Amino acid sequence: MHEGCVGETLGALLAAEQRDVATDPEVRAFLTKLARDEERHAELAWRFVRWAIAEGGPGARAAAERAFAAAEADVRAQAFVDEPSIDAAAWRAHGRLDARTSAAIVKRGIAEIVRPCARALLGEPALSSVLAIS
Repeated sequence: MHEGCVGETLGALLAAEQRDVATDPEVRAFLTKLARDEERHAELAWRFVRWAIAEGGPGARAAAERAFAAAEADVRAQAFVDEPSIDAAAWRAHGRLDARTSAAIVKRGIAEIVRPCARALLGEPALSSVLAIS
């Protein structure tokens, strides 16, 4: 779940934002393809988890709940750091995001996509105590 549901979902959001800020046409074309690939990988991961919970019953559901909580905690602990000697304009032209922008996209992705999807799979009551970060 960490790499599939959470990582691929956030990867798709980051790649889409990188594509949107890039000005180099070749970079934009690459990031367009990358964002689509990440979206497909995320969709497959979410579908697989839905199937696993349906087939695996309460044990699979409990494992999924723990995995989502661990993934979110790992993402929360991730540090986004800017390179001190970068040319910010050149970075943006090539689709690179600064640390603040990346962190904001990840936070929004967790709040607006990961948590709601996890809630839909696992049910609101059990998640309220596990996924309670802001």
